[in-house]
Amino acid sequence: MIEDLDSNQVDPELAGFGQHVVDSLHRIVSVLDRAQKRSDLRESTSYAGRRRYGRYGTYGYFEQQDSLRDRQAIQAEEASRGLESAHTIVEELRSLSAQTRQTMTERYNLSF
Repeated sequence: MIEDLDSNQVDPELAGFGQHVVDSLHRIVSVLDRAQKRSDLRESTSYAGRRRYGRYGTYGYFEQQDSLRDRQAIQAEEASRGLESAHTIVEELRSLSAQTRQTMTERYNLSF
């Protein structure tokens, strides 16, 4: 994994930036995973199915259209919340990247 790479002889600020990138990527995965779990939980409580009865008893469930629309709305809402949070993390990372790039350029007189 990226955090396991050797950082000997690497500028400490640049190594710190690399660690921040790793942490940010882990946070994004966590945020999106939580959004999916919230969606699953909300969907499970909004299910409104009906049993189908046949000549010899029940043979399954079918989902009503209203319930399907509700589930799709829940999925869209939770995905939107997760993506918004992930976008915030990416913007923080972009800002830190620009700061680190400027610092490294000034420190080493090289374009990063």
